Amino acid sequence: MPANLQKHFIPALYVVLGLLLAANIMSLLSGNLLALVSLAVQFTVLGVVYFGKPWAYIAVKLWAFIVMLAGLAMWLAVLLDGPKYFHSVFNAVFNTLMLFAGFYFFKFAKPALQQVRERI
Repeated sequence: MPANLQKHFIPALYVVLGLLLAANIMSLLSGNLLALVSLAVQFTVLGVVYFGKPWAYIAVKLWAFIVMLAGLAMWLAVLLDGPKYFHSVFNAVFNTLMLFAGFYFFKFAKPALQQVRERI
């Protein structure tokens, strides 16, 4: 585990959550009401981490697992059915980055968020 994990884990989490919140708010404003589910989950994770709850790493791990499943499902659909699900390069790059970000947050959630709790 890197010694400076708490330096970059929580800011990276805030950046990714901010980007996803902005994307989901734009989706909600364009009429997609299903974006409310994503917004609720992301605001919950953001609030739990911001207020330093002792179970914050569980919320982050669950959210990261969902993010990994979404990225993996897109690539599995591409592998099984070909370019029918490959809508754009931006979509593929975004889902791949979210797959890697989900893995990163899933792997380092517990050590990084426990370091923050011990520091306080």
